[in-house]
Amino acid sequence: AVGTEKGHARWPRIADPANCGGARPVEERAGKLNRHDEAYMQGAIDEFIDVDILPFGDLLSREPMWDLVHIDVQGWEAKLCAGCVESLNRRVRWLVIGTHSRLIDGEVIGVLHDAGWVLENEKPTRFTFDPDKSSLELMTEVDGVQVWRNPRLS
Repeated sequence: AVGTEKGHARWPRIADPANCGGARPVEERAGKLNRHDEAYMQGAIDEFIDVDILPFGDLLSREPMWDLVHIDVQGWEAKLCAGCVESLNRRVRWLVIGTHSRLIDGEVIGVLHDAGWVLENEKPTRFTFDPDKSSLELMTEVDGVQVWRNPRLS
């Protein structure tokens, strides 16, 4: 798993991982899931494996320069970008980011715009509002994508 800092995560054990692109580690604090992970799981997953978390900054530091980095981490995109924005600014020319809710679309735009990146293309997340669903991610019908250019390196 990739995260903002080194650690461990609980990854869902899935019978057919090839057909589950939406899998992600879950965060648990004080024995309780956060509300986003609780909604994501919906009680469907009850078995996990422990995985190491590789800090995104450590991964970026493996090369002096990256032409393109694709980020699609099932809901943690803004958190990853915010936690490594200085490394992204110094080492990455282009970002392609998959998003999974309208909230995440906006959070990523806020982080990268504030850091001086240029949004070259966007397909916002498509969703249908449903008050019976417990999170915006569960209302998502089609994931979004954003293409960003780093003007310092292009």
